[in-house]
Amino acid sequence: MQTDWLVQQISQFARVLALILGLKKREEYRAAQETIEEALDTLLDLDLDKLLALFPAELLRRLTIAETAMAGREKALFAAALLDQAGDIYTAQEQTEKSSACYTQALHLLLELILTDDHISLPNYAPTVEDVLAKIDSELLPLEAQHAIMLYFEKIGAYARAEDVLFEMLDAVADDPEATADIVAIGDMFYERLQQLDDETLIAGNLARDEIAMGITDLRNYPGT
Repeated sequence: MQTDWLVQQISQFARVLALILGLKKREEYRAAQETIEEALDTLLDLDLDKLLALFPAELLRRLTIAETAMAGREKALFAAALLDQAGDIYTAQEQTEKSSACYTQALHLLLELILTDDHISLPNYAPTVEDVLAKIDSELLPLEAQHAIMLYFEKIGAYARAEDVLFEMLDAVADDPEATADIVAIGDMFYERLQQLDDETLIAGNLARDEIAMGITDLRNYPGT
């Protein structure tokens, strides 16, 4: 029964998303926004303002509580997709503050899902982390979110990109010795994990073993450490 319900929900959401995409293409933004609000209320029993106000972990808990793991994942992915669409609509109307809030919450939700669930597979309707990152300035995100992005890239084997985020985090707190020390500790653990991997895996992630050694040196010699 749960599987049948989930199939129905996914089918219903696919129809809603197709409607939103059509309205967005025709630049009927008011109607698209109303459709998103209706979908949030019907499918998730939340409105957009509530979604944006909740901390990511609390939002994920609200969406998944009393649900099976599969149903909870789908509800959270529905929310991320709707937030991403809302962000596009606000962007088209040059409402940058609102669009940024939508994209950021969608990103947080995706990261929470991916980093806490080893069995997740993103369906076609859901945006990827990379899709959402392309729409925001990740350097303006709080350090906790940047750390999650770093862990995401590490998890998918994009080790060079994870390293880039590590040093962006360091640059962001260059004037704060305590925060710098915390991020250096994160970097130490990151490089320690990488050193356990074989050369083929590291090269596939665009970070060869000699580059890891250079990264460790740069980390150790970073100003303020």
